[in-house]
Amino acid sequence: MRQEDAAAVYETASTALFESMEEREILRRRTPEQVENRKARYGHFLRHDPDGAWLAEDDGGVSGVAISVVRGRVLVLSLLAVDAAHRGTGLVAEHNGSPAVLAATEPGVARELLWACLERTPPGEKADVDWITGGQNWAVAVTLEAGLSLSPAGPICTRGNLGPLAPYLPSGPFL
Repeated sequence: MRQEDAAAVYETASTALFESMEEREILRRRTPEQVENRKARYGHFLRHDPDGAWLAEDDGGVSGVAISVVRGRVLVLSLLAVDAAHRGTGLVAEHNGSPAVLAATEPGVARELLWACLERTPPGEKADVDWITGGQNWAVAVTLEAGLSLSPAGPICTRGNLGPLAPYLPSGPFL
């Protein structure tokens, strides 16, 4: 996310979170100052927690946004909004063709997202698919089909439950 995305983030978050007629009326009654204050809040996150501010884009427009506070290995989600037209399609945040976070509603969508991410790996760069856990056979299959190797690494969680991690590839540092 960049500073110049603030208006699009505001628009996406507002329309995603305020869907009913009553909620839309609240939006219409906001003063220009209130709108600017909300946009400035996104800038605050970018200055103080740039690794916790992500956009999902489609055809050059913002289709989703996640903004969080990052403190060491702890991530606290502050805002998650997805445009209604893009719900159920999943999202992936990537770095040089390797998924940083991948979330989908079903394994088929997750497979497509992971393949699309891996296909964008720059020539000469190595792609990594990290934090595959039990129940994520779709990720194992894509990784092997792409010619990547699998190796045991990462946390072993013996107490508690991280939740249903399928179809989802978490960001390891925040587990």
